[in-house]
Amino acid sequence: MVYLVTFFMSLIFIKIADIFKGLKILFWIFTLLGLLIPVYLASARDTSVGFDVKYYVEPFFDIACKSKTFSEYVDDVKSDYVYMGINYIVSRFTKDLFWLHFTLQSLMISMIYYVAYQYRKKFPIWIVIFLYFTIMYCTTYNIVRQSLAVAITFLGYYFFINNKRKLFFTLMILALLSHPTSIVCLLYLSVDYIVKIKNSRLKYFTIIFLSISFVGILFLFKDMINLLLTLGGDNVQRYSYYIENTEGGISKFDVALKIFTLIIIIYGLVKKVTDERLLLSFLMLTFLGIITVFLNLIATSANRFTFYFQDISFIAIPMILYSKKILIHIRLVLTLLYISLALTTFYSVFVINGKTAGYIYPYKSKILGI
Repeated sequence: MVYLVTFFMSLIFIKIADIFKGLKILFWIFTLLGLLIPVYLASARDTSVGFDVKYYVEPFFDIACKSKTFSEYVDDVKSDYVYMGINYIVSRFTKDLFWLHFTLQSLMISMIYYVAYQYRKKFPIWIVIFLYFTIMYCTTYNIVRQSLAVAITFLGYYFFINNKRKLFFTLMILALLSHPTSIVCLLYLSVDYIVKIKNSRLKYFTIIFLSISFVGILFLFKDMINLLLTLGGDNVQRYSYYIENTEGGISKFDVALKIFTLIIIIYGLVKKVTDERLLLSFLMLTFLGIITVFLNLIATSANRFTFYFQDISFIAIPMILYSKKILIHIRLVLTLLYISLALTTFYSVFVINGKTAGYIYPYKSKILGI
């Protein structure tokens, strides 16, 4: 399968680069090769696949190529300004859609890699890239504008937890100008406020209150689903989508991966592997990610919000597992379990969901049947 082969080759080059980290030239050569492989895969895709790609990527780029000035382009398109700006800049050099995808994917994976590189002394770079590949790279394949916003907010979150708030707010503005869904990342501020409450009882009461609220929301979902069933007609067919894990549904493996993420973060809290407030922040944001997954039972596109929370695990999981306070054999077991579940989630989304939801991926696989 082209995706798995691409991921494997990319990770091999990134791992080799780590071996040559003492030799900067070789390090960056292998790193560049490792990053260019997935970028090329995304760029050489079938542009007729994916509703969002057909709706705004090719048409918007075509308009950019025909526009004489950026203001003219803005008047004609009236979309997200950062995305339009990238379109317009690329259109000044080429009219080949390949290079637009190439530029966008290069920007996105570079931001993910930058964060991984900053933590290179705490945990391996490859594990961050692996999690990005299996959890996010493919699931955001066709939602190009939001993919860009998610990558920007991920970089912004790195600056946020490292107390570089000016850079965080700057990137938040860029994210909002890339896709309006990134407004949900303002919850980072709320979570940060909660975890900084000095009164331990008040802090944990707030977290428990949110947990109880979450359970209540689940009951609300159940009632709403029952209501949909009693209405009949198209709603019954729509409910079948939910339980069959097609569009608008919930992947059991995806939920399992998020729950396992919660378990590891709680384990990190118990072991006190790092700053408690940071771990509580990881915990609450992951919890919010689970809530947004279940929101998909009501609105088929609501799960898009989860992307802004699940990428937190790219930092949280390696930081906990590679802490000096975690015994080597425990780290090995938990790492293998997490990697296995991430791969299973990938298989679930691409194979199980791919068969039922139709041809929604740019590359087919005879082996996997998609």
